[in-house]
Formats: sequence, C-alpha cells, structure tokens
Amino acid sequence: MSAKARPLDNFVTVISTHTGSEGERYIREHVKDNEWFGKVAFVSNDDNEHINAMCAADMGLIYNGQMVSSAAVCHLPTMILIQMELHNQWYNDLFNRWWNDMDIIADRNVYPELIGGEVWSGKIADTLAEWYVKPDVRYQMIRNFDSFV
Repeated sequence: MSAKARPLDNFVTVISTHTGSEGERYIREHVKDNEWFGKVAFVSNDDNEHINAMCAADMGLIYNGQMVSSAAVCHLPTMILIQMELHNQWYNDLFNRWWNDMDIIADRNVYPELIGGEVWSGKIADTLAEWYVKPDVRYQMIRNFDSFV
C-alpha cells in the first residue's frame, strides 16, 4: 500500500451473498482460513443490503457482471471478473463484444471486464489503485453512458 494510504483498519471489504447458500458458506470459510487485509462485512442479496453497500462503497468487483446495472445506478466504479475458458470467450465475442448488460447497451467498455487469465491479483490491484488515486473515475463511467441510458 502507499505510504499516503489510510491504515488498513479503514478499509472494509463488503461481500454480497445469498443468506444460507453454499456460496456464502464457502466464502466465509475462505475468509476465515486465509489472510485478509482490512475488515470484512457480509451483506445479503435477499434483503437488498447490497444496494446500500454499493451506495457507500468507493469501488467494486462483480463476478460475472450480474449486479453491474445496480452498480451503475449507485455510481460505483466496478470491474467485472469473468472466469471462462478461452473457447467460451470466442463464442461470446461471436454475438457481441461485451459480457455485461451495461457495456452491451453502451456498446463500449465502460466497466472493465477481466476475462479468464486476466483475472489475477496484479491486474485487479493495479486497477483498484488507479481508481483510488483518481476518484473521478465514478463520474467518467457514468458520462460514458450519455445518449445510451
């Protein structure tokens, strides 16, 4: 972290899951068993707590782009992590260039999509660091939707 960054106690990772799901159990165990920097808070998709979390967040990561439209409404700078094999990506590109709904509507890469091998800690950390030092990115993303949404 940067020498100018606030202490890790000020950073909170908010994880949105379906209450009682297998995914929630797996993620809770992973966080408990592995080193995690900063605090971790779980919110429920079932009660729309994830919308409140998005409104209060500085940046986000979304798996498979399922909540990107909610992130757009909340002006949350977001990147989408898409775990697919190369042949899945080629098939997707045959029909459209983007994976998530908001990029398809705008016909441009508003929300960065990290696909397959791009989904690694260095690329994610570099993007988050750039957004941290340039907080106006949230408004640039919304401006990219002018005349589309």
